[in-house]
Amino acid sequence: MGTVFGEDYPELWEDQVIFSKVATDYLNPGLNDLASEHGVATYGESDAWTPEQLKYLMPYLQELADIAGQGALSAMLLRRSMWNDDEAEPPGTRLSQLRNLAFREEMLRGGTVPKDTAQFIEDLARRPVIPVDEVSTQAAVAGRLEKMGEDRLATVRPPRPDPQPYGVSHEGAEHWCASWMRYLGALDAQVTVYSGDGGVDIIAENSGWEVQVKNYLGAVGVVEVRELVGISYVHGRKPMLFTSGTLTSDAVAFAEEAGVAVFSYDVIAGTLTGLNSRARQLRSRGFSYGERDGDTDSPKTERHFLQRPWS
Repeated sequence: MGTVFGEDYPELWEDQVIFSKVATDYLNPGLNDLASEHGVATYGESDAWTPEQLKYLMPYLQELADIAGQGALSAMLLRRSMWNDDEAEPPGTRLSQLRNLAFREEMLRGGTVPKDTAQFIEDLARRPVIPVDEVSTQAAVAGRLEKMGEDRLATVRPPRPDPQPYGVSHEGAEHWCASWMRYLGALDAQVTVYSGDGGVDIIAENSGWEVQVKNYLGAVGVVEVRELVGISYVHGRKPMLFTSGTLTSDAVAFAEEAGVAVFSYDVIAGTLTGLNSRARQLRSRGFSYGERDGDTDSPKTERHFLQRPWS
């Protein structure tokens, strides 16, 4: 898993801080799933692990993380070495050696690049400037995750919806947002029978999303977000909100607390942006990433095995 991450990473000379953060965010869900499967095999199905079980399973997860981290770093070192030697990076040739444990350990021990002082100076010149603040770092991480998420889904998803330079009606906005959901992996997203702005506008049955689309420039209030949460709770689905406007501060706080994925869309520009943590995760990784039987909220996956909270 880590080797594949390092092979596919889009920026060969990435700053180490950003690379480490992106690797953590990208690999954690998959490692969590492996640890959860290990726990199920050991203890059987459970809605929540006991402290004693977690005490046993956490070192297992940490070992997985260490292995994945070494694989990612080795892949980057080998790619840089090949680049320095003016070699291409054809899949399934030299990079496949990284799946050999002995070769990977030798790569890490030898530190293939930089080769000498002169090469080290050239390497530094190619690397981007390290961001001076956390906001810049997080923005860079989000950009990398979004690109990797789009690359990962490109082979299986429908086309991205086109910009609409003349705008759309409310019903048109619903269909446009549903197209975005299908593009990001919720292939079953369908618009419900049009009934104005008050009800559920889009349902993704298999992945369990219930969506409202707000097609106006005003601010969505906390009352509307609460209504969406209540409706989705009754129907046993997860709440999602698309808005072409903004949210009030109270609505933003409640949506974050209640786990509502909130997106801002612009049909004229053709863009979709996550406005809170859950939406940004879905926007960067896709709607099906890390799901277990269509459920991204499995307590074994999200609450017990994360090495750090979702970001």
